[in-house]
Amino acid sequence: MNWKLKCASSYLLSKMPNSIKVYNAIQKHLTKRWHRDVNLTLSKPNNYTMHLEVFRKHWGNFTSAQYYEFGVARDLFSNLVNYGCGMEKQLAIDLNPLATAELVNDTCGQLSLSSNPQMVRELTQELGSDFRRDLLEFYGIDYRAPSDAREVALPDGSVDLIATTSTFEHVPEDMLREILAECYRLCHQGSIMSHEIDYSDHYSHRDKSITPYNFLKFSDRTWDLVHMRHYYQNRLRHNDIRRLLLEAGFVIIEEKTTLPENSEMKLASVQLAEKFQTYPRADLLATKGHFVVTK
Repeated sequence: MNWKLKCASSYLLSKMPNSIKVYNAIQKHLTKRWHRDVNLTLSKPNNYTMHLEVFRKHWGNFTSAQYYEFGVARDLFSNLVNYGCGMEKQLAIDLNPLATAELVNDTCGQLSLSSNPQMVRELTQELGSDFRRDLLEFYGIDYRAPSDAREVALPDGSVDLIATTSTFEHVPEDMLREILAECYRLCHQGSIMSHEIDYSDHYSHRDKSITPYNFLKFSDRTWDLVHMRHYYQNRLRHNDIRRLLLEAGFVIIEEKTTLPENSEMKLASVQLAEKFQTYPRADLLATKGHFVVTK
């Protein structure tokens, strides 16, 4: 879909009553992007099993570790994969209660039929009408939504592992700073965090007529008008995330960035807004980033 049309439809949708329910209905019945194709996700390198590899490397056996994730998928995919790979205790929170028994059951069914060698447990228990209770009882997933990641009802130093996938870019900078401060409180010395961030213009995921850097041409004021109301992007770059992690008190163990093919040519086609003209070139070129940090 043309990004301008998507922008306009997102704005109109945000003005409707029960806009989240309407958005979900569109995803389910119109775009047909409601159910995940689990085999497709797991058939190639992915962030979900990558986080588990990070935990094995820097933590060890994560079976009994307390895991925490904010900004979870509506089918709780990462949490279900974690359970299948042996994880026992998970806290999954989101700002909006998007997860449903239908979506989770569908993903569980697909995961049970997958041939991924890391999956050591099947997810055969079907969730009923009280799916939050069932999630906790059957899969050890404590799902809390709506919930604010700036204030999590857990004691200081009670979390061992934290991960997010394509979450940071959807959080306003000031809020992200508060969330990281709360993560620091929850962690103890030795806790491990693994965060994957998508720095690309998300409009470009569907509209191939624009580059992943298209949104860097807008001033903050203009971007506030044209970004998707249900899919906010803060446009923070890799160095911005590094700064926020260090300000929160974390120590960076690993970090990397990823560039798309022909990145220099694609970036050169964009007239950068004034705020981005002073950024290092490498920072602008990165469309994905990964941080592994500890307290």
